[in-house]
Amino acid sequence: MSGELRDDGGHFTGDHICGTIRISARRVQGEDYGIPFRWGEVATVATSATTPEQAMQRTFVHELGHCLLYRLMEQEGREAVKALIKPVFREAVDMSRTVSERAEENWHEYFCETFSASVYHHRELTSRDPVGYRMVQQARALLEVDHGDS
Repeated sequence: MSGELRDDGGHFTGDHICGTIRISARRVQGEDYGIPFRWGEVATVATSATTPEQAMQRTFVHELGHCLLYRLMEQEGREAVKALIKPVFREAVDMSRTVSERAEENWHEYFCETFSASVYHHRELTSRDPVGYRMVQQARALLEVDHGDS
């Protein structure tokens, strides 16, 4: 992605452009955070945070997932990464295994929400979407990113 950061006044929680992550501190309880976590039923992993600060942190991890995904595409090639993630995404959607509604949008969002779940809902991810968990672990290994769970 390329372009300049812009703020059009609309509501956003986070975004990324050219490796720059921008996180909003404005959070609305019951919309952006404070929603009880139910696998596959929350809008995003971040919405299940209990405080605005936790929601910001979870949003950062999601956006970091986008940066890692783009770095992986630079390193391995877009088609190779797409071949790794898209079938896992389709299977997760078909089998109703996605962690959130956002994860159902496309393979990019699936990767980022699953990456976020690997940090915040690790145990549940390994049992509810083990293929997605392995996908994240494989991407981390390719990028030589610390797994944090060893």
